[in-house]
Amino acid sequence: MENINKFIIDNAFIIIMGLAVISIAAIVLIVMQMMKYKKLKERLDAFTQGMDGISVEKLLATFGKDIKDIHRDMILNEDRFNRLETNLSFCVQKLGYVKYNAFQDSASELSFSICLLDKFNNGVLLSVIHGREQSVSYGKMIKNGESQAPLSEEEQSAVEKAIRGV
Repeated sequence: MENINKFIIDNAFIIIMGLAVISIAAIVLIVMQMMKYKKLKERLDAFTQGMDGISVEKLLATFGKDIKDIHRDMILNEDRFNRLETNLSFCVQKLGYVKYNAFQDSASELSFSICLLDKFNNGVLLSVIHGREQSVSYGKMIKNGESQAPLSEEEQSAVEKAIRGV
């Protein structure tokens, strides 16, 4: 123990200087860490503050609400789309048109038959027969692509064109 005491007393100045250097180095490291901490804190505050003073947490909550609203609207739009699709099934989707000369003594093709059908081949066949002295218009119901009334060759052609989508 005496040897240790003698060594400390003989080298006290060197030991004190070494401890002083270590203390100064520790203080410098602490100051550097404090500066880094301050910069990181400023960056974090700027990040969490977001734009216009809104925090990221509030932004995320707003985005979550917006996503829920969009999802709800998407479901509503899907329902509307399905209803529209069903309604459109019963609208005119197919058309067949045939223009012809009904009478041999007339020079031009002024007569025509037009067939308007929905998705299920239900609809109406309209025919206009044009002659020199008179014109006659009439319609026939088409159900499942067929008519209960007899059809002329031109009318049948108009129905077939509508069914084929030509």
